[in-house]
Order: sequence, then structure tokens, then C-alpha cells
Amino acid sequence: AAALQQRLQAPAAPPAGSAGPGPSAGTIGVYSRVMPAPGRGWVWRAMPDDAAATAHELFGVLREMDAMKVAAIWVERPPIGAEWDGVRDRLQRAAAS
Repeated sequence: AAALQQRLQAPAAPPAGSAGPGPSAGTIGVYSRVMPAPGRGWVWRAMPDDAAATAHELFGVLREMDAMKVAAIWVERPPIGAEWDGVRDRLQRAAAS
């Protein structure tokens, strides 16, 4: 399973000098509200601006990226606010497993 890393702030910044876009060895899965700058070595999924929609699809996106055999998954930190508490909780649980 890919390591989940909650360390992105929009816009995401994929690593420089990676192998190329799309799933491959060393590819990073990025789940963020803003598309990362064009680059190599990442696969991106758009995070909804809505907390409920993000909570609904989060684990599906993580499973999809894991099935692609990405090296790591970077997830944008959810915005501050009570409506995003459920997303933060899901991310903490996913990162702990």
C-alpha cells in the first residue's frame, strides 16, 4: 500500500525529475483542489471544493491510487472549518493504517 502523506497545500508540487506522468515506479498520487503545475511523475485526481463530496469520495480515490501502485499519495490539507472535520478524521485514519 502506498504511504499517505497529508502535506500538500494547493497548488500541489510534484517532485522534480520523476520518471513521467501516469502510474509507474516512483509516481506520486496527488489529490488536491488545484491541479499541480505541469510536471512529471504524478497522477492527479481533483478534490471537490465541497466537504461532503470530498468525504464521500476520499476512500475511493485512495483505493484507486493504491491500485495504480503509486509510490506515495499526497493529499491537500482540508480547509479549516467544522464542515471539513469529517475529511480530516478520515485522512487521519487512512494515514494511520
